[in-house]
Amino acid sequence: MVHDDGDIGLPQVTEPQRLKCRQKRDEQRNALPLTERLQRMRKGGYRVLVMGDWNTAHREIDLARPRQNVQNSGFLPEERAELDRWLAAGWVDTFRHFEPDAQGCYSWWSQRFGMRAKNVGWRIDYVLASPSALPFVRGAFIWPQVKGSDHCPVGVEVDPGIF
Repeated sequence: MVHDDGDIGLPQVTEPQRLKCRQKRDEQRNALPLTERLQRMRKGGYRVLVMGDWNTAHREIDLARPRQNVQNSGFLPEERAELDRWLAAGWVDTFRHFEPDAQGCYSWWSQRFGMRAKNVGWRIDYVLASPSALPFVRGAFIWPQVKGSDHCPVGVEVDPGIF
């Protein structure tokens, strides 16, 4: 879904998780050329923020137990490479832009074994900014204290001039 409001585009992304979903993910990518549309928006002068559940922890700092999860969906090399591709194309991980070394900052926890209370989680929800949107982003946040789901809210604070 892409919300288009004048000079800003706000796509919401949910990446399918699990190995058995790879075929469906590939079909969705072929059916919905989101990256192409977003690149056109960027070239057209839009300030774009891409936000949502990517179901992938990008770097070791983005999950509590990286060594134990190297072979698990959500931290597989090919899944992490997808985020690398976005960043190499000029998108900016807003949370890491403002908090490059922050540890223990997660947006998802398994609902089993009290993982949230122990803060054994994964940062799998992102807000990526286009280069033209980044100057308007004043901060990025993760609100783990907000309960009600296995995920918590993530977001950005933006200067009103972005609109």
